[in-house]
Amino acid sequence: MSGPLDKDLWRAAALAAIGATTAALLLMTSDLIGFFFDDAIYALTAQAIADGHGFTYMHLPGHPPAIHYPPLWPLLLSLGFILGPEFPQNAGWLRLMNPVIIGGAAALATFYVIRVLGFRPRAALGVVLLGFISVQVQFLVNTILSEPFFLLWFFAALLLAERARTRGTATDWALLGVAVGCAVLTRTLGFALVLAVLSVAVLDRQWRGGAVFAAALGLTLLPWQLFVWRVAPGFPPEIAGSYGNYLSFVTRGYVEGGLTVVSEVVMKNLRDSWDFIGVPLQPFGGVPWRFPLGALAVLALLGGCIASLWRPAERVLALATLGYIAAVIVWPFHVERFYWGLWPAFIILVALGIRALLAWGGRLAPLPRRLAMGAAVTLGGVLAVGNIAYNVNGLNKGHVSLAPGVMTNRNLPMLRYINSREDFRDKVVSADVASMASLYSGLELIPTGDLRVTDHVRGANVQESANRLVAIDARYRPEVFVFLRGPGMARVMPLATFADGRTFVEVPSGDSAIQLFELEAP
Repeated sequence: MSGPLDKDLWRAAALAAIGATTAALLLMTSDLIGFFFDDAIYALTAQAIADGHGFTYMHLPGHPPAIHYPPLWPLLLSLGFILGPEFPQNAGWLRLMNPVIIGGAAALATFYVIRVLGFRPRAALGVVLLGFISVQVQFLVNTILSEPFFLLWFFAALLLAERARTRGTATDWALLGVAVGCAVLTRTLGFALVLAVLSVAVLDRQWRGGAVFAAALGLTLLPWQLFVWRVAPGFPPEIAGSYGNYLSFVTRGYVEGGLTVVSEVVMKNLRDSWDFIGVPLQPFGGVPWRFPLGALAVLALLGGCIASLWRPAERVLALATLGYIAAVIVWPFHVERFYWGLWPAFIILVALGIRALLAWGGRLAPLPRRLAMGAAVTLGGVLAVGNIAYNVNGLNKGHVSLAPGVMTNRNLPMLRYINSREDFRDKVVSADVASMASLYSGLELIPTGDLRVTDHVRGANVQESANRLVAIDARYRPEVFVFLRGPGMARVMPLATFADGRTFVEVPSGDSAIQLFELEAP
């Protein structure tokens, strides 16, 4: 028979799920899929899986293996193409997945905050909803990106980690290994969970459990890793940065660039992190609010992590979050996107930091106790009010759909132009936003360049952009280059010295937003 606490727990979890899913459905937009690049690749890979081609880039010549991102999310997303095979008519099915998934993640987070962290149900519900009904998380849910699915596995792994720690059966540790493996197979940064669980197993001297966990984890990851190891050596190097193995791309970039590039990435990511952290805490907007609020948030987050490291039940959360942040700092990509992907965990740790300050103050003499507890209440109130005000303002002003709308309007001319050119079906075409254009046209399209680690800190200069066009031309021999019009290509194309005397000349595109270069007849 369940007691009152169990009923309150289940009620809070249900309310969290309903709240997160309802918010996602109400905030859903009809913007195009693919503006993020990741979501275009996910959709194209899912389509290939549903059509029986497996993990393959069917939109690229030669159909190379789809190994840039882990496999679980496109595998699940393929259900959308099975339910509705024709794209974009099935876009609704694809978009519906993340609102349902985020509800499940919110429910698991509520279970974790109550059962493991010991929050009262109402307090837990407030903390979870503050994390999940936020501009950051709802922005990701409005796309078909993998972060919501990762959050589901993240909180499932945290629950299973505590069960394995307290019960210690081989089955519990094996289930934990599978859950953490699924987190890694959803997002590569799930490796932070691997290190956290192994560290806790060592600290608790649970050698047998740690070994079972490692074995289950290895078996979960092995099929995908074997596939990647087998096909990666033959992947076209001209597009490996954008489409090839992600870890190899980062490792190769750091080996080639040395400590100079590593330090540049780290310093840029630290600066960007500091610029970002205070933004979602501003009740009224404006730069003067950002930095003091950001400093308070960092102190509360670090306080939560430090306090959690002393509590066995909370160590996996603290270590996984710290490991995740450390990986973000050295990863050559925009830090905001990664922080959004674990935002609910940050909110939970801030709440733990405030709770730890209250507990510490409660052990002091009367006057210091009042001061410490007043400081904790003030800190919690300031951060909560700032974050709530920011989210209410942002959600009311449509910030969830701001970037999708801007990028949709930017890329729409390319999609319309590619679809209007029936002759492109018989030509080898290299185009800007090639993946998104392929998704909406069904054509094989080659990208106009490739990603490099140094792009994150310095961007590609004119000569580097020209060299990448030359590499694309040498590999794929396109007959046409199609660009979104801008000042860059007028300077890049003259510097591109194509092999075998191949020359491209600009011709009228018939569209003011499109710049077209065709291969000149010999």
